[in-house]
Amino acid sequence: RLARAYFHAGERDSAAPLAQRVLESNPNQREACEVACPLLLDRGDFNTALALLIRCLIHHRSDPSKILSDLVCTAMRRCSVNQLLLVLAPDGGVPEPDQQSSIAEVIAYMGLILKENSVMVEACQHYHKAVLFSPTNGSLCLNLMHTYALRRDDLRALSFGARYFASLGCSAAAGQRINACVHGTEVDVEQCDKVSISLHDFANETSFYDTMAVGFVMLKLLYLAHPHRELVDMRELDEGVPQKELQWQQRLAEVDVEQAPSSSRVATLLDGRWLFAMEGEESAKVAEAAVDSSTGAERHRDVLSSLCDVLDESRKGHDLHKTPVRNEHAYFSCIREIVKRQWSSPIDRSVPLVRMFAVGDSHVLSSAWQTLDLTVTGQDSSCQHVVVPRLVTGAKLWHLQPKSKFYTKFAFWEQISSLPKGAPILLILGEIDCRDGVLKAVQKGRYSSVEAALSSLVELYVRLVQEVRARLPTSPIFVHPVPNVLPETRFLTIVFNRLLAEPVARSGFAKANAKVLEFASVFDKGDPPAEMDALALSKLKLLPELQLDGTHMSPNYVESHLGPALRQVY
Repeated sequence: RLARAYFHAGERDSAAPLAQRVLESNPNQREACEVACPLLLDRGDFNTALALLIRCLIHHRSDPSKILSDLVCTAMRRCSVNQLLLVLAPDGGVPEPDQQSSIAEVIAYMGLILKENSVMVEACQHYHKAVLFSPTNGSLCLNLMHTYALRRDDLRALSFGARYFASLGCSAAAGQRINACVHGTEVDVEQCDKVSISLHDFANETSFYDTMAVGFVMLKLLYLAHPHRELVDMRELDEGVPQKELQWQQRLAEVDVEQAPSSSRVATLLDGRWLFAMEGEESAKVAEAAVDSSTGAERHRDVLSSLCDVLDESRKGHDLHKTPVRNEHAYFSCIREIVKRQWSSPIDRSVPLVRMFAVGDSHVLSSAWQTLDLTVTGQDSSCQHVVVPRLVTGAKLWHLQPKSKFYTKFAFWEQISSLPKGAPILLILGEIDCRDGVLKAVQKGRYSSVEAALSSLVELYVRLVQEVRARLPTSPIFVHPVPNVLPETRFLTIVFNRLLAEPVARSGFAKANAKVLEFASVFDKGDPPAEMDALALSKLKLLPELQLDGTHMSPNYVESHLGPALRQVY
């Protein structure tokens, strides 16, 4: 520790001999390795530095990964995964077939540490190499897909999911069905009728769960990437006009999965026209994108429905909400309910259409690709907005504070940085904090009470919105209340929303020129009194038209609650 203190103070001449003496007696001492590795790299001795890193990593493999973060991140920012591979497989960096799986696990573990500390390009490169060595490992594929998606590189994420199912030896018929519907190729309907991914085809439950999760993530990526409904009325188009192929399928066919991730380019599934800069003829350009996407909406919806059919058949008899893939399953459950039906009618093609970007947690699913009439009383022309979803999976306000290095913070700012300047933004955050954060923080003694924890959370939200304003100075910003859907957390979400609406919070948001939305009651008997206890709050019934999957509101809320709240402040 003294050696590390000297090193961080810039006294390398004092740190080096101390670290060397420690390593001579204990070659796996972590703090000494943290000093020795960068010193060796400074000398150009990459092989020795990486060998020391690997040895320390293996020795401490049972320890929490966060204690190894400084060691791994410092080294792998300066070394490539190919240099690491030359140490793991000295014979030209090409491991023997019987070593590929174990080497893949080591590389992927380093990828995990890099991802958790938002060293995202290097994390992708590690997971990518690991999956190439172990292509049938569902866990590695799933982690690669998640890491790609954090960078908005979701076209490559989808390509690896499709590749995984194409090579799946277990439940081959289901894998072929999934791969075929994603690529838009013909499939024998009779042979694939009611096919499913079967637990009995896998060596263990974990492999089955990972495979299901890969499918769930593919569905989520596709749901977010393209409208699943007609945005504009297409009935007046001349008959015989050729329908365009799905753009994302064309681009998927061109992906080279062997190509390593780079820092300079990402490949999004989303049609780039939805993200172009706000300039001049925005309405005309959005209208063009809306018409093209509406032309392919039915085919895209068929892809989503086919994926849902296979995955729904596969999950029968399994309580996936109680497994390690419960989060991926929750997304599936929500999307499945949404794609079952058309929630609103398309708008007339003559009506100007502009974009509003919903940035936040899974509750962006409910408003995704819905249209909002934000025509204000007294305004001559109609003002329609299409809600473009920009998901930050697992986003907690706690992880978005300045001191955090967590990967959801990286993903949030990636989404913000991708938005066209001047475009309206709808922030949907805070629900996961209420569900999985506030009570734990109080139990750990970080706060004296639940209300103190919630007040601190609101302060974090205000500071976050002020930072968003600094980066997007001309965009209208709207703060969405936390949905009061989950009965178990209503005693937290209702208080959180009340705190958002109090003068202190409003003043903070106002400094960022951001508006807090206030919804009409979502309960069948109106808003509850402030003194109602947690048990009584949990028994309140959501309005029937807002019910969906037990966690999210139905898309009906866009017209009944979101639209009116926006019109009050727009």
